[in-house]
Amino acid sequence: MPSGSRPNIDFQKLFAHFINQVTLFWRDKRYSDVIRERSCDPSFGSIAIVRRAGLDLRNNLKWLSFGHLNVMRVEVMQLLEEAFRISTLTTSSACSAPTMPGTWSKRC
Repeated sequence: MPSGSRPNIDFQKLFAHFINQVTLFWRDKRYSDVIRERSCDPSFGSIAIVRRAGLDLRNNLKWLSFGHLNVMRVEVMQLLEEAFRISTLTTSSACSAPTMPGTWSKRC
């Protein structure tokens, strides 16, 4: 570790929290698809908790990274942005499912 630097002791906790929240969100979403009549209701399984965990992780990396860690920070931020984009698409089109090749219809 370079002199004058401090270890990023919060990274492991924040990373594990982010992974846990993503896992819980998708688990709840799967349960919702099976159990609930209106599983596409956006009030179920808040993506806000996942976003908050991702933003906390991103900010931790942004403010405590240097040198080669900066590259990792940029890559993780790009992956988080892509995950948010995918989650937005999935929540907005979660009620659509392919019925025949090339066609889509409402499930809910």
